[in-house]
Amino acid sequence: MANDPHNPPRPDVTALASGGAASTEPHADPRTDPQVGVVVIGRNEGERLMRCLDALARAGVVESHIVYVDSGSSDGSAEKVRARGVDAVALEPPFTAAKGRNAGIKHLVARHADLFAIQFVDGDCEYFPAWIDVASKALRDDPTVCAVTGVQHERRPEATVYNLLCDVEWTGVVGEIDSFAGNVMVRVRALFDTELGTGKLYDPELIAGEDPEFSIRIRKTTGLRVVRIDEPICLHDVDMTKLSQWWKRNVRAGHAYAQVSRMHGDAPLHFWKRETRSNWLWGAALPLAAAPLVPPAYVSLFWRIYRGARARGLDPHAARVYAFFTAVGKVPQALGQAKYWWNQLRGVKSRIIEYKTPGG
Repeated sequence: MANDPHNPPRPDVTALASGGAASTEPHADPRTDPQVGVVVIGRNEGERLMRCLDALARAGVVESHIVYVDSGSSDGSAEKVRARGVDAVALEPPFTAAKGRNAGIKHLVARHADLFAIQFVDGDCEYFPAWIDVASKALRDDPTVCAVTGVQHERRPEATVYNLLCDVEWTGVVGEIDSFAGNVMVRVRALFDTELGTGKLYDPELIAGEDPEFSIRIRKTTGLRVVRIDEPICLHDVDMTKLSQWWKRNVRAGHAYAQVSRMHGDAPLHFWKRETRSNWLWGAALPLAAAPLVPPAYVSLFWRIYRGARARGLDPHAARVYAFFTAVGKVPQALGQAKYWWNQLRGVKSRIIEYKTPGG
């Protein structure tokens, strides 16, 4: 495993993609922890979803402990999942990832009263064989931890600059963290302590940012910690090939920054306050109010981000790509924030912002 928590090594993704283990040996017991259930969510993920289920099978998760929650797919995803002996639940619109995760939680708990933990899985992800057992052991060994995530990698970072950006984005510090993303294992008792404290699990009204928001709430309610362990968790397959997809993804991120910082931006957390201010400054205020200053200001921003990326261990090419798109991304993120506030003023509920193409 990596010694540098800021720059974990990339696993052998080719080995995993072909059905073998990557940076970790497969466990001897073909059955994972029987008290762990898995919630998979997706929409038109196609072959990505099939790879996801294949990987869970290699990890030893039996079909009865998996539920797939479908958000209106038109590619026959639910039928294909049921043909494999896995339960599939169809959501009613409007669709959000939060609604999908909640539906999966309730489905599993109703069928398995003894569940200790639930692994949440995005349908475009392919899990490493040992993850379920390693994560459940981490939860059992430390009762102060409510949720465990790991080191996520993009499946084909070399295919497009947008894939590379996502691969960089998945890199995070190992240890205690403020929040988790979609691929995480959560202690069931913590889930329902949170429900008792707030009246809900994931917030179904959020069209993005539902995982970090829930992280904050679960920590507040239970007093427990969220950790990232130095273990590869999965390959993510964003398969982003167009500038328009990247733009929409950043609009979506800006919307999440605005909505979640409104909910949790006060002291002492100030969650996502810095990000929202940065987006307004670099994505809206500076371009609109001081146009002559924009080119040199953005050059300065680029170099500041570039130096930070190099300090984190990124190679020069990845650091340049990351710095350029992070700086330019302030604009669509500011638009996403504006979209959120405009909808709030009009009393209109925001709809999900889709940026991915149907999976193949």
